[in-house]
This record gives sequence, C-alpha cells and structure tokens, in this order.
Amino acid sequence: MRHTPALPRLPPKPTQPDAFDPAPAVCVPLFSGGEEAAGGPHCGCGAVMARLAVAGSAPFPSATVTVATFPGAPDALQQWPPICDPCASSIRFPARSGALSSNTFGKLLSVTTFGESHGPAIGCVVDGCPPGLEIAPEEFAHDLARRATGKSRHTSARREADEVEILSGVYEGKTTGTPIALLVRNTDARSKDYANIAAQFRPGHADYSYWQKYGIRDPRGGGRSSARETTMRVAAAVIAKKWLRQRHGVGVRGFLAQIGEVQPAGFDWSAVEDNPFFWPHAPQLPELESYMDALRKSGDSVGARVTVVADGVPPGWGEPVYGKLDGELAAALMSINAVKGVEIGDGFAAVAQKGTGHRDLIAPDGFASNHAGGILGGISTGQQVVASIALKPTSSLRLPGPTVDVRGEPVEVVTTGRHDPCVGIRATPIAEAMVALVLMDQALRHRAQCGDVGEVAPRIPSGAGGIGESGRGSQG
Repeated sequence: MRHTPALPRLPPKPTQPDAFDPAPAVCVPLFSGGEEAAGGPHCGCGAVMARLAVAGSAPFPSATVTVATFPGAPDALQQWPPICDPCASSIRFPARSGALSSNTFGKLLSVTTFGESHGPAIGCVVDGCPPGLEIAPEEFAHDLARRATGKSRHTSARREADEVEILSGVYEGKTTGTPIALLVRNTDARSKDYANIAAQFRPGHADYSYWQKYGIRDPRGGGRSSARETTMRVAAAVIAKKWLRQRHGVGVRGFLAQIGEVQPAGFDWSAVEDNPFFWPHAPQLPELESYMDALRKSGDSVGARVTVVADGVPPGWGEPVYGKLDGELAAALMSINAVKGVEIGDGFAAVAQKGTGHRDLIAPDGFASNHAGGILGGISTGQQVVASIALKPTSSLRLPGPTVDVRGEPVEVVTTGRHDPCVGIRATPIAEAMVALVLMDQALRHRAQCGDVGEVAPRIPSGAGGIGESGRGSQG
C-alpha cells in the first residue's frame, strides 16, 4: 500500500539543466500515486516522485543525498536513483567530510594546531591517543628546548618559556582517550619590529600568498606562517614518541645532514645531542661555528638538510594506495615551514643508480642494504625508516631588496628583528615530530584493520644499511 506523505515546504527547483544547483539534493514527492503522477519515477517504497527540490534548509540542511531520475531531469542528475521524502528522513546521511582550512592532520591520531607567532598563545588538540598513557607537563620540556630559539648565537634571539599547560584529556597523570588540549603562552614577542614592513610583501615569505588567499594577514612575526607554530607539533609528538617507544619499541631521532656546502665528515649518533647544530661529527664543530659567524656578519642566510631515522618500525605499517607510509611522511614533512623537498631513503640519488645497485637484496639473515628507506609499496619493511628534508635559506634578511606594498607600489624592504640565519639548525626536532606523529597514526590504523593478522613468517631481520651503521645504504 502506497503512503501519501505530507507536502514539504520546500519550493520546487526549475528543471532546466543550467538552473540546477549541484549542491547535495533530496527528492521530494509532490504527488503520490494517481493519474497526476503517472509515468513519474518511483521510490523503493512505491511512492511516485514527480518533482525535485534541493535541500538547503530543513529538513536536510547539510545532507549528502540522492535525487530523483525522471524524463526531462538534467543530465547531471540522471545517475542517481529516486528516494521519497519519508524514506529519506529515516536515513542517516553522511555530512561532507574534511576540514576546509587544513589545520588538522592525521586520521586515527589527529593533531590540530592553532595560534600565531605574536598572539597571546599557541596550542594544539591531540585526538585519538589511546587511554592509559602516563604523561606529565614536565615531559614536554626536553624536546621543546631542543626546538627553541635563543639557545645559541646561531639562532634567533627570541626566548620563549615554552611551558606546556595540559588543559584536557589527562586525569591523574594518564591519558583518558579524550582530546588532549595543550597550550603554550607566548611571552617574548616583539611586534614593534614589524611595524615598518607591515604593509610590505617580504620576498620569499608567505606575506603575498596569504594576502591573496584571505585578503588579510597578521604581519607580526609572520602570523600563522611563522615557525613558531611548529612548537605545538613538537609538543604533540612528545606523546607520540612515548607511545611508540612503549608499545612498539620504536625510536625516532634525527640530525643535521648538511648546512650550505658543509657535510659531515664522519658519523656518531652520540655527538648529535651534544651540540646546538645536531651535527653527527664533533671534530667539525669549530668549522661550523666559523661558517655561521661569517654568514651572520654578512647578513645573509643558507639552507640545510635534515635526516630523520625511525628504528624498530615493524613490517606492515602503511596502506596502499593512498595511505602509503612514504606518501604521508612526505606530506607531513613538506608541511614544515621552509621545506622545499623530501626524500625517502636514497631519494633523488636513485635517478643515477642502476637497478642492480638500488634494489635491497634479501637473505634469511636480513636485507643487504636500505636504499628504499625502509618502505616498499608504501608499507614498512621492518628496516630503518629514513626520510630527509631540504630547507630553503631564511628569507628574513637585513640586506635591502625590492618588493611591493599592499597598494602595488614598488618599495625597498629591510627585515629587522630576530631571525635564524639557517632555520635548519633547529629543524631536527620538528622533523622528528612529524615522523613520529605519522608513525603513531599508521600504527593505530594498522591495528584497527590488521590487528588479527599477527606476525607473518618469514620475518626478515633489518640487516645492513642503517644510518650510523657500517655499510649503510641510504646515506652513504
């Protein structure tokens, strides 16, 4: 028996193809049964669909639903089957997904950051962390100090306290499984340093692109585009690093692999944390000090390369095809300020390699090398996961240069204030943070889908080719 639903209070849309709104729409039966609707399409329940209405208000203000198909409907709508209003109202329609402003990344473990360089505070919300992980405010201090400016004469003189306040998601020292909100208050911003260039577009900065996108920008210290935002990535990764270490024995660490033309003449992991450069060869430190002193006096800047290594990553993390581990690592690392390139394993060096040399041969006792960076087909192999980033030279220079202002008039810009002559010097903990956050997200996703698979034989040892080991394949 066909039902006769109440007439909706939605005005019918014209049926001309060029007049139809492509927004999500719902079929509404304006007639049901009878000769007046003969020949019209039928809902699965038997109601006849005779006209269309686009849902832009109640009862379906933001639903993604189907529309009716009937002779004379626009071509763009022909592919959807009909559904009547009462049936539609009983269905739970998915809302549009995705954050349009893209201040959130990650799937099962998601991180949202907020705040500007010279605002009152910066912060983040970490959602999806499993319950029961012990975490305390003082645990954030070490990695935030590694990232901080003002620790040597080779970085910006800005000195922030970077004290983390845990606002939610932790009770009696343990995560509760609910969103973890972290806040860091800005205590040493000097906005007056930017007064003279507030209406100018600094070459190499995001001033012009932000202006074009939003029609407004915060010129104080770069606003949202400042590397100050990365403080919260490092804070969030303190949680990820601890969880990875405790649950899977995974360790994430990095080093400065090149600064300007200077490359390490040797490698020792123990040297990395004993100098402000995160440099792996202690005998070269005097050379680096002189190099940076001369650069700072010249008023110029230089680029750098940072390499991050994750040890203990089990095989199987990563998803084909669009959730590849290397793809998500690349996207996360590219989101860091000033990063202009990412390599996984040998990266661009593979262009000049032969297949016989690049392939990582396998034996029962392990892999012979690690040119692939521990990832094949987007999925971890159990070897070291190796990723490198290239950072451009700092664009904030006290050397004058031509630009234009917000009125399009030519001007000369001179950037004063406190800036890094090489942002790569303190980028190591930031790059580590992004790798750790991606790995934890991938670990949770692997557990969700393949937790019942267990360990699969044979399990090949990581073998040779690790960074800092003899015969390393990815960096030597």
